[in-house]
Amino acid sequence: MRFYFLDSSSVVKHYSEEAGSVFVHSLFADPSTVLYVSRLAQVETLCALARKKKEGHLSLQDFAAVREQFLYEWKSRMRILDVTEPVWDRAASLGESHVLRSLDAVQLATVLDWLQTIPTERAAVASLVTSDSHLADAARREGVFVTDPAMV
Repeated sequence: MRFYFLDSSSVVKHYSEEAGSVFVHSLFADPSTVLYVSRLAQVETLCALARKKKEGHLSLQDFAAVREQFLYEWKSRMRILDVTEPVWDRAASLGESHVLRSLDAVQLATVLDWLQTIPTERAAVASLVTSDSHLADAARREGVFVTDPAMV
């Protein structure tokens, strides 16, 4: 089994072709891969897909299809991690210390909280999947293994 935490930009790659999509598709296709996401990913992913529709990168029909697929996989394929009060508090601290955007700080705090709750042998093979260089750098400084899907 492999364990991955996908930030929202990585989730979007599964529903809209861009650099890194092939790797993210492979994660979703492998039933032995366990995918974790922050509850934030629901809003961020739907907003990103709506932006792609507005900007002409997705047709109305394609948007409707990927939106439906996302909402189905949100419940069936992804394990959703809630953003608790301690995670919010940790995000505020991480945002300050690493000078992160607010939602990236919440993503990182969620990853760190998740890694503390899973068995050590799983944490040793767990990875944050992100193409966001600032989030990736901060995560590495916090001791998190990071995979950039565009570089795999």
